[in-house]
Amino acid sequence: MENLQQRTDVLSLVLTGNMEAGGRAKLAHYGLDSYFPLGAFSGRSRDRVEIAQRAVVLAQQQLGKVSPERLYVIGDTPHDVRCGRAIGARAIAIASGHHGAEELRDCGSWWVWDALPHPQQFLETVGLRETVY
Repeated sequence: MENLQQRTDVLSLVLTGNMEAGGRAKLAHYGLDSYFPLGAFSGRSRDRVEIAQRAVVLAQQQLGKVSPERLYVIGDTPHDVRCGRAIGARAIAIASGHHGAEELRDCGSWWVWDALPHPQQFLETVGLRETVY
């Protein structure tokens, strides 16, 4: 994640069905809060597509127009995959929870890993060079 924080062409947002306080508490518990200064939460709606649409707006406010092939939603459930696909993002699934790789692939994931990849492997998969811009 440190690699991505240095980049001017990447913005990492949290997108979650949790209320903001709960989502922030989870991020803090795992030491990830500093990587996600912005996020879209379930405050106004629990509908994941609406939450994802708010995340796109946040990204566009920070970066300007963002083409869908540059959007990635990373999650571990079929709901996460459908959420990403609904906004035109590439859905990356991590089969580390209750849903296996085959199930996540079958629901339309763009890419599936069995566990979180090494940062370099992630960057290569999404077509980002390691160079900081």
